[in-house]
Amino acid sequence: MNYMPPALPADEADRQAQLDALRVLDTAPEPTFDDIVALAVAACDAPIALVSLIDRERQWFKARCGLDATETDRSISFCGHAIHQPTLFEVEDATADPRFAGNPLVTGAPHIRFYAGMPLQLSTGARIGTLCVIDRRPRRLAPEQRSALERLARVLAQMLELRRERLRAQEQAATLDALLDNMPMAVVVCDAAGELSHFSRLARAWHGVDPRRMPPEEWPRHFDLFESDGRRHLDVGRIPLLRAFRGEDVQGEEIVIKAAGQQARHVECFGDRITAPDGAPLGALVAMTDVTAVRRVHRALEAERRDLQTILDGTHAGTWRWNVQTGETVFNERWAEICGYALDELAPLTIDTWRRLAHPDDLRLSELALQAHFRGEAPYYDVTCRMRHKAGHWVWAQDRGRVYEWTADGEPLWMAGTHVDITPLKQAEAELRSSRARLEAIIDASRDVAMIATGLDGTIEVFNPGAERMLGYAAAELVGRATPEAFHLREEVEARGRELTDELGRPVEGFEVFVHAARSGRTETRDWTYVRRDGTHRDVRLSVSAVLDGSGKALGFLGVAVDQTEQRRAEREARLQAERFRGAFDSVPVGMALVDLDGRWMAVNDALCSKLGYTREELLALDFQTLTHPDDLHADLQKLTDLLAGRIDHYRMVKRYRRKNGEWLWTQLSVSLVRDEQGAPLHFVSQVLDITAERTARLALEASEARLHGLFALSPVGIVLVDRDSGRILDANLALVEQTGFGVDELRAMEMGALVAADAAAVQARMRSELAVHGRFGAYETTYRRMDGSTYPVRVQGTLVREADGREVIWQLVEDVSERQRMERLKSEFVSTVSHELRTPLTSIVGALGLLQSGVMGEVAGPSRELLDIAVDNGRRLTQLVNDLLDMERLAAGKVEYRIEAVDVSALLQRAAAGLREFAAPLEVEIAVCPQLQGEVRADAQRLEQVVLNLLSNACKHSARGGRVELCGEVLPGGDVVIDVIDHGTGIPAAFRPRIFEKFAQADQGDARARGGTGLGLAICRELVQGMGGAIGFESEEGAGTRFWVRLPGPASAQAGRTAPRRARVLVVEDDPAIQAMAALHLGGLAEVDAAGSVREALAAVRRARYDLLVLDLRLPDGDGTVVWETLHPAQPDLAVIVLSGYEVPRALASSVQAVVAKGEHAGAQLREAVERVLGREDAVRG
Repeated sequence: MNYMPPALPADEADRQAQLDALRVLDTAPEPTFDDIVALAVAACDAPIALVSLIDRERQWFKARCGLDATETDRSISFCGHAIHQPTLFEVEDATADPRFAGNPLVTGAPHIRFYAGMPLQLSTGARIGTLCVIDRRPRRLAPEQRSALERLARVLAQMLELRRERLRAQEQAATLDALLDNMPMAVVVCDAAGELSHFSRLARAWHGVDPRRMPPEEWPRHFDLFESDGRRHLDVGRIPLLRAFRGEDVQGEEIVIKAAGQQARHVECFGDRITAPDGAPLGALVAMTDVTAVRRVHRALEAERRDLQTILDGTHAGTWRWNVQTGETVFNERWAEICGYALDELAPLTIDTWRRLAHPDDLRLSELALQAHFRGEAPYYDVTCRMRHKAGHWVWAQDRGRVYEWTADGEPLWMAGTHVDITPLKQAEAELRSSRARLEAIIDASRDVAMIATGLDGTIEVFNPGAERMLGYAAAELVGRATPEAFHLREEVEARGRELTDELGRPVEGFEVFVHAARSGRTETRDWTYVRRDGTHRDVRLSVSAVLDGSGKALGFLGVAVDQTEQRRAEREARLQAERFRGAFDSVPVGMALVDLDGRWMAVNDALCSKLGYTREELLALDFQTLTHPDDLHADLQKLTDLLAGRIDHYRMVKRYRRKNGEWLWTQLSVSLVRDEQGAPLHFVSQVLDITAERTARLALEASEARLHGLFALSPVGIVLVDRDSGRILDANLALVEQTGFGVDELRAMEMGALVAADAAAVQARMRSELAVHGRFGAYETTYRRMDGSTYPVRVQGTLVREADGREVIWQLVEDVSERQRMERLKSEFVSTVSHELRTPLTSIVGALGLLQSGVMGEVAGPSRELLDIAVDNGRRLTQLVNDLLDMERLAAGKVEYRIEAVDVSALLQRAAAGLREFAAPLEVEIAVCPQLQGEVRADAQRLEQVVLNLLSNACKHSARGGRVELCGEVLPGGDVVIDVIDHGTGIPAAFRPRIFEKFAQADQGDARARGGTGLGLAICRELVQGMGGAIGFESEEGAGTRFWVRLPGPASAQAGRTAPRRARVLVVEDDPAIQAMAALHLGGLAEVDAAGSVREALAAVRRARYDLLVLDLRLPDGDGTVVWETLHPAQPDLAVIVLSGYEVPRALASSVQAVVAKGEHAGAQLREAVERVLGREDAVRG
């Protein structure tokens, strides 16, 4: 995973709890939130904007614009990173950021390159998500875009909290409705406008209907109201709710309700005006008690009193009785519950119990209300007060009561009443006031956006400062006086009205043109023209949506307009400038191009097409990097980087372009950067001047001189120039001076032979011979002499150069290998010493663990047994590693002695398979030995068995459970024997094949640990096989399995090798029969020639025969010829290879093989010359 999942914030539990408390997750889309993301898209010029909320395992999108997905996993979210900081989190290029480069949202849809997210921080400080914008190109937000995104995020956080409070207020209102509906009194409530807002269940039953559901003129058909005598109609002005609404005191007023189909009902009314804490009227409330039964049955008063007490006890209202003279009180259980207590916790109960719990600031108000009631000034004691809850906070209660018994002296004796918890109502009122204040502040603060709210009839109710600024009107000039038609271009409104009339089949005109979609629940966004107060016009983007109450009923409309005038003007000016630029662009004789930020040509003129030899369409399909010379590309890209970063405003450079015909075009390139009005880069403008003619000659000379000077003066390897005829040293570089201790002048006065140690004559003779035949020699290791008389080992190679005056000069590279040889000796000694020192204690440890495992010291069970098994297994693996290290050390030092004899191949294979079946059993792998092989091989039996066992164990480990490993042998026509170990497992990854025979090489480290192994086995196998005069190799296909093969000389081929010199053998890997015939014709006199027409045939041929040279084509029917090279070279690095190809040869391959011959008219002669040179050198080396 090459990306960084976001960490959890330190306050994650609290943050998640506050997100849950918002109750917004998995809710339906809401227009107000959709408007916010639309504003973010417009403000930041981004294709995608999201309201992203970070949930436990996901990020969920409350609103989205430009993206279909509703959520993603939190582990890949950008917003999960953004909530760790309170400020804007911006990622300019996700592909260049190690936290996100491999993120699935970057590498796949929606292909995020740019991200900017502003955390949504609640008033508590919790960051629950982000308002983010996303782009598919690298970029950076302009300062004003950052500011807009930050402000929208703050607005959005407040909207989420307002939404939560609105839900709470709605729930509390529903709770209050339910409470009122279940109270024993009928309750009637009107709002601040005097309209009926609540008619409780009991009130509806008494009236026979719900008056809110019908017009007032229909009420008399269903009920009528009378004075308490039941005969006189109640005047409208005497209706208790109307009196309470006017502010009159309605306490115990009795009226009669006569409903259709019911008996007359006497009710006692208690009403009051409802006001806000600041005194603003909110409506009125009247509670009605049916006193019909009281009137009818006074004798049943005591029974009814008991019934009433039972009813009160069953409600959520607390009740109380108070003996005013003694202080004795009686509370019901609900009275105590409202304050968080059980009733017995408050005992003994007196009036002091109430005083102790009441808020000190409310005691004076309560006392005044009591005295007013006692004096007869108020029919009821009615007070709203605060009571201390057991948990320590304050709850609001409505206490209402009256004196029902007086002393003989006229003093109050007993008083009773109700105690109702109104805390939710108080909280809802406060939250509603706060929400309204925040919303007004948001609207007033939006100075760059016009926000205009209207009633259902179109009358403007809100005209924010942004609208004042955009239109030039003061809010007071339009609010309550006009509709938005006043500042719209009349012609546009009429034209849109005609379109809608035709579309909807009904007349649409005036204000309806703007709100027809909003009335049906949709938000419409369109371009309009505003007419300012001064008569000037402004182009705006207007979004209109409905404003809904909690039940979804439309209360009015909201229009949000963004001024686009300057943007439109800039667009028109840009089009004019583009047209003028296009005229000059196409006519200038210098090559010109517009290039995008990714390097692709956006536009090219005819001059550039002509210079590069492409048509315009062909050139536009390419990028400049493809045609730029590799040596010039880095400098060009660096200057572009400086240009983008603002470090330079333009640049010039000499660079080369590849023409369509493959030739290089030298140019003088001039580049400048075009930016948008925010300073963001748009594209590059390039001018290309052809300077090929003057550069070609000068560069040829400069390049030659630079190469020679750099090679000679700066090379860390010693270089010496020797006159071939005289042997005198002509020149030497500083590296050779440092090696030998001689000064440059001293070296120039010497002959080359004076530097060569006396015991190196044989090597010198071979070098001269090779130079005479091939014009070059080496590399060879020999010994040179220092000025102080000491000698040191060197690695020497050279080539013959004919200078302009005809003199032949030998250029020799002289590398001091003293340190390398010393390090190799130290490494070998270290490995040998450590391995030997580890072997003794390991033997003891493994032996002791084995005894414990076998139960000699007693049974080991449970977890201890598991730990012991692990220790034994790892001890054996470490022992194997030490043994492998010792084997490698002996092989590298040439200390391994081989006992070469005739070995029965069949018996050896059977023995190896039997010895490894116990190892294969737990892996559920079958080892199958092919039918009996009658033949012998010349080898060391013990070493050969070691090789076969190693290959078998590898095959088992890389086979699937239930798999099969095949062990086969074959006697070749020449007497050699091939042993094959074949598995059907995962195969060898192509990238690993070149290193497969290296020490400690393992394809997958995690997989290797699971399967075991030291990474030395195959390296040891190769050394052992080559030490026995054989060859080893492999063939593999990923997902299909691997074949490892070992070829060793049989008795017949070994005898033939001793009696007669072996003729060189060449394998031509080429699928064209004509080329095969040409190669055989030219090479027949030099070597024995075989042919293979595919990769598969070539690998099979090398497995069955020993070759001195491969002639390799790179385009074969079943794959690339490089596969042959990559498969054979690790196992047989001494096998010479000549590439014969009509295509471009990879640089890495060309530098690794012995020669490269191009297919063409003279390919045959050139191939023969290359083969003569390679085979001649091989014979010289063997000689």
